[in-house]
Amino acid sequence: MAKREEKLTSRKHAVLLLTVLALFLGAGAATVSADERSFTVNVVSNSGKPVPVAVPVGEVRDQLDKDFFVNWDSLRVLDQAGNEIPFQIDDIDLSGELSRVDEIAFLATGPVTIRVTDDEWADPAQYPDQFTIETGPNREVNITTTDGKLAATVTPFGLVNVTRFAGVEQTYVKDLGMVRYAGFPGSRYWSGGSLGPHEERTTLEEPLRIVKGAVLKKSPVRATVVQQYASDVFPGLRVNVVVAIYPTGDIRVHTTALVKAYTDFTKLGTIVNAVMADAKDARHVLAPFRWLDFAEEEGRSSVDYYREKGAVVEVDGKPFIAFADARGPQPPFWGASYIFASVEKWRTNYSAQSGMGVAEIVVNPPPVAEDLAGKIKGLGWQLESEWRTIYFRWVATEIVQRRLDHGIQVKLEPDMAKGDWPLHAEPGEVFEWDNWYNLYQAQDLESAIRWLEKHSAELGPVTVVPVK
Repeated sequence: MAKREEKLTSRKHAVLLLTVLALFLGAGAATVSADERSFTVNVVSNSGKPVPVAVPVGEVRDQLDKDFFVNWDSLRVLDQAGNEIPFQIDDIDLSGELSRVDEIAFLATGPVTIRVTDDEWADPAQYPDQFTIETGPNREVNITTTDGKLAATVTPFGLVNVTRFAGVEQTYVKDLGMVRYAGFPGSRYWSGGSLGPHEERTTLEEPLRIVKGAVLKKSPVRATVVQQYASDVFPGLRVNVVVAIYPTGDIRVHTTALVKAYTDFTKLGTIVNAVMADAKDARHVLAPFRWLDFAEEEGRSSVDYYREKGAVVEVDGKPFIAFADARGPQPPFWGASYIFASVEKWRTNYSAQSGMGVAEIVVNPPPVAEDLAGKIKGLGWQLESEWRTIYFRWVATEIVQRRLDHGIQVKLEPDMAKGDWPLHAEPGEVFEWDNWYNLYQAQDLESAIRWLEKHSAELGPVTVVPVK
């Protein structure tokens, strides 16, 4: 009996050994046979500091062979020395599945390599989170870096307020992700020429209906807030917003307005509030406008216009517009510090007392049209407590009259209907804003300007090139 049990035990050991050996050889064979593809991403760091990068999955997928079966769990991001760096793939469309619009996010100080294989045995990369994400008693979501130096709150409406940076508590910026929109939701412009009653709303004022929203759980690189909205006042308007917060103080706000039914807009754009609101000494500084109608009405440049008002500073031989945020130069009409103005690469509120600032950075400012009507119809910057990046189709009669007063002839009809000023948005049209907000420290105004000149050149789209 003992001999029989010994034989059975030996047989079990042999079977177990063969099974383990087969699994080992199978895994080894799979590893050896795995096919690999690599891509170079041209990250440039002018400042020497980590640059936030987001690459849509579709940009990688489009450059793979159609018959290449990629296992996305195998994806890795490598620096120039071949070292693995943390990344995350965010579910941008909240589909619960990997899709083309999902983003591969990471921080880098130079070019990196994205590598994928067809190894079906590959495990997904795991990295520690950089943020703690907790839901508060009033449905707000509190986001804090693990070192406690940066904190933000997501309101129940999906807007983001930043309340701590570099360990210092104050109001840095509010309502990241908000949109303002106005127009004629019952327009019969194409059928009978009638615009109908005018309505104006913001994300909070309607309020926009949240179709779907989430603060994504994983945060090894950034904390990501995704919101999908629908308007019931403007039935064709859908708004998708992605707010991505990096521990570096960089925040990307990517807003997409999708038009599902014909709509006549008079306003459509993004806004933020309370930029450095607690800093009583904050100065508003920006790169010179290529077009500022206040100045053009007088036949001069924006720099000459502001220089006369004592609101220009020179840094490294270049002029920049700078004035006290709370009491800037008196505008010639209306109440905005500036309006009917081109979108430039950056603007900031900076406090010398705290040595801190918050900037809005636009990666690719749109071109300025040649004609006056085209300039007015284009995307513009406004400052009236709110910072707006907006299509604005309410045309002031002063635009014509002030030109005439300065001997400048102009043919322009300011009346909404007669001048045909509404933005006629047709089904299928998409409007997009890709704005960055940067929280930074600088010892003086000149240092702040130098930082923003460097940093604004680092952000934005990158190229993804296959490695042959």
